[in-house]
Amino acid sequence: MLLNEFIEHNSQLSNLINNQLDKLKNHPDLESLDITISYVDDLLNTENGATYFAGIVDYHPAKSLAYMISILHEEELLDEKVFNWLLHLPQPNSLSHGLFHLRASGLLKANFELLKQFDQILFSSPMIDVWNPIPPGEMTQENIDSFMAICRNDGTIEEKQSTIRNYVNQHLLFLDEVEPVQLNNIQLNRAQSTHTASVHATTDLTAWLLDLNYKRNPVPLKSIQDIIILLENRPAETLDPEQKRAAIDCLWRLSSLPAEIVLDPKKKKVALQIAKETELGKEMAISTLLPFMEEEAETLQMISIEQFICLIFHSISQDEKIDYWVAFVSALYEIQRGYNLDEIGTDNLSDEDKEICFGGTANKFCERLQGLSPLVKFIYVDNVSIILKIKQILLNDILNTADELIDEKANDEFILLIGNMQNAEKSIHRYHQAFSYLKPQLEQLLELKVYSIIYGQSSLEKLLKDFEIAIDDFPDITNPKEAKDFSPESLFRFAKFVGIKNGMLRSAANYPGFYPAEKPVIEANQDNELSKSAGETIPKH
Repeated sequence: MLLNEFIEHNSQLSNLINNQLDKLKNHPDLESLDITISYVDDLLNTENGATYFAGIVDYHPAKSLAYMISILHEEELLDEKVFNWLLHLPQPNSLSHGLFHLRASGLLKANFELLKQFDQILFSSPMIDVWNPIPPGEMTQENIDSFMAICRNDGTIEEKQSTIRNYVNQHLLFLDEVEPVQLNNIQLNRAQSTHTASVHATTDLTAWLLDLNYKRNPVPLKSIQDIIILLENRPAETLDPEQKRAAIDCLWRLSSLPAEIVLDPKKKKVALQIAKETELGKEMAISTLLPFMEEEAETLQMISIEQFICLIFHSISQDEKIDYWVAFVSALYEIQRGYNLDEIGTDNLSDEDKEICFGGTANKFCERLQGLSPLVKFIYVDNVSIILKIKQILLNDILNTADELIDEKANDEFILLIGNMQNAEKSIHRYHQAFSYLKPQLEQLLELKVYSIIYGQSSLEKLLKDFEIAIDDFPDITNPKEAKDFSPESLFRFAKFVGIKNGMLRSAANYPGFYPAEKPVIEANQDNELSKSAGETIPKH
C-alpha cells in the first residue's frame, strides 16, 4: 500500500497522520498498519488517540500487532485497557504465537485475563521457541492449568520459563517418547518431524544467509501472492493436483500468520560457528558472507515466515535449468498436511488439512529445498549418526594425543599418576587428579568439534560430570606394567574404562538434541565389532 492510499483510506485520522507523517513515509508495512486501524478506529478517536496511534506506528512488526488485535477483537476481548497493554509489551514478544494456539484450541476467551497477569513469563521473546513447536489445536485446559501453576510457583522468570519449556516438551511434543504417540486421535508423526538441534541451527543459518545475501544484492522479490499466481498457472500435468491444492492453501495460510524466525545472538553464535568451522564455510556463496555475519552476530533479528518464503523462493528460482517446482510444492504439501501423513508418507486423504507447527515449517523448507540453492542448508543428526561420529573423532584424537605424549614430560607425569593410583587410601584424590588432567583436552575436543554445534554448554558440563563420575572404573588399568609401558593402547583403554568410549557414547542419545532411544541390539553388536577392529589396529610402541 502506498502512503497516499493509506492517507486517503484513513482520512478521518488526518490530524493523527500528519503528526506521524515522517515515520509513515518510511513505514515498512502500511497495509498491516491499515488493518490494525480498522479494528481500533473507535479507540483512536478518544482523548488518548494520539498516544495510541503513535504506539501503532512504532510497533514492529506491524503484521503481528494487526494479527493480535484482530484475534482479540473477534474473541470480544479488545478494549481500551487491553489495547494499551498490547502497545506497552516489550518487543519482540511471543504473544501472537500464544494467542494463535489458545484460539486454535478454543481456550483463549476463558483464560485470557488469567494468563495476561503472567505476561512477562508466558509472552516474552524467549517463549517464542516454546509456543512455536506446539501442534495447532492440541492444547487442553489441563495444559493451561499447568502453565498457571508453574507461573504461581516460587522462582525467577527464567526458571519458570524453563519449567514450562520442559512441560511442553514432555506433554505436548512428547520428546521423551520413542514411538509415535496418540494425542486426541492425531498421530504425531516422527517421519515428518524435523525437530532436532542440528536442523534448527542450520535453518537459522539458512534464514540468516538468505537475508544477508538479499541485503547485499537487493532486488524486487516476488510476493506470496505472486508465487501463488505462478503456481496456479503451472501446467496441470507437471504437478500432483492434491499436492498443488495443498501447496496453494498453505501459501495463503502462511501469508496471514505472524510467525517469525528469531535470530538472537545465541543462535547467531551457533550459526556462525557452523559456517566457520565446517566445510560449509569453504563454499563461495557462504565464505563471502562471513564478514557480514560477524558484523551482525550480536544483534537481534526477526525474519517473518512470509519474508523467509519470498527469500527462499527467490534463491531457488535463479537457475532456469533447475525444475524447483516439484520440490517447492512438496515442501508446502508436507507443511500443510504433515499430520495427515503416516510414517512412510502415505496421506490419509482426510478432507481436513492438519498442518505442522511454526518451527517445523521453516525446517521443512530447508529439508526439501536443500541443493537447489547454495544458501539453503539442512543438517539432520540423529542419535545413531552422532554417536558413531563422536566415536570416530574421539578414537582418532585419543590416538593422536597418545602419540604426542610418548616423548613428552607430560607422559612421565601421567605414568606416575597411574602408579600412585594403586594406593587405595589416595585413590579418590588421584581420580580427581586424572580428571583434572584430561578435562581441558576433553572440553576442547567435545566443544569445538561436536558439542558446540549439537548441544548447549549445560549439556557439555553434564557430560563432563558423567565422565568425572565414571573415573571410578579407573582401577582396571592400574597395572604397574601398563603404567610403565605406556602406549596409545593403554590410553585408549583408559578412555574406554573412564567412559569416553562406553559410558559417554551410550548415554549420548539422552542429551538434548535427539529423540532419546535405546540402541537396537544390532547397533550394539556393530559397536563391539568397531571396538575390536579399533583395538587391533592400534600401533604398538
